[in-house]
Amino acid sequence: RFGLQEHGDFVSDMLAVPDKHTMLITSGDGTLSAYDVRKGTIPYMSDQVQDEFLSVALMKRGKKVVCGTRSGALSVFSYDRLGAPNDRVMGHPESVDSIVAVTDSLMCTGSSDGLIRVVSLHPNKLLGVVGQHISITLSYIDTKYSHVMNFCLFGFVLLFCISIPHISHTTTLFLDFY
Repeated sequence: RFGLQEHGDFVSDMLAVPDKHTMLITSGDGTLSAYDVRKGTIPYMSDQVQDEFLSVALMKRGKKVVCGTRSGALSVFSYDRLGAPNDRVMGHPESVDSIVAVTDSLMCTGSSDGLIRVVSLHPNKLLGVVGQHISITLSYIDTKYSHVMNFCLFGFVLLFCISIPHISHTTTLFLDFY
């Protein structure tokens, strides 16, 4: 039986980092932790912030960890220093419930306002909206294979494709609404 006592509130998201043998875990108590799957311990835990962490993604070749928050900010940590966030990306008007890395510098975010946004990391910038659902919160984003993306909207299923222009190529994303 497995349990985490280190988090004082709900576990909101988990992300496997196989090459480091860890699992990144976000919590409603405003902490990010790295769980060592080999030792069964949490060797690294962030300082507690005054916001709920709801989602997590790994960016910049595993050097940056991005957490979506209830307030709409993206908190950015250095993977090797999970203490306090060392950067923030502002601009989401509501909570960031899900994040997925598209490239090393681009991510898509799912927000409680139903919008799917493309966000750049370093430089930190909201690049635009690539999709929306007017009446339902976007609660889940995932990638499959290299650029296939799944979104969950409380029981709805819809598959569509989005092309995101990037510096030297176009990335095609398939979005699957459950």
